[in-house]
Amino acid sequence: MNKIEAIKKLQKSDHAFLSKEGAEECTKPFDFKPKLRRLADTRSMFKGLTLSGINPETGKEFVEGDMADGIDSHLLAAQIAQHLNVSYDSYHGIGRQLRETCDKILKFLEKGK
Repeated sequence: MNKIEAIKKLQKSDHAFLSKEGAEECTKPFDFKPKLRRLADTRSMFKGLTLSGINPETGKEFVEGDMADGIDSHLLAAQIAQHLNVSYDSYHGIGRQLRETCDKILKFLEKGK
């Protein structure tokens, strides 16, 4: 995956919490490791986080209270922009934040061709 493909893939991850592997796949073309955080599955809370898939620590489906390392997609876009020294604006909605930050990165990458 090249840089532009990575950003386009990230841009489609609206309101997503990316696993360590998913985040590193997006940052690999930029040659840096993302700063991750450890969050709990809080699916029963209003606007809580639901982790899906198999928990690597238990080998079973994620359940409420399980923990996972990863990053919100809009925060990963911000890390990539900062890594590239691309300025971006702040927005209240995380979906718009992701789209706008990715758009700025894509414009920067396409200008550098």
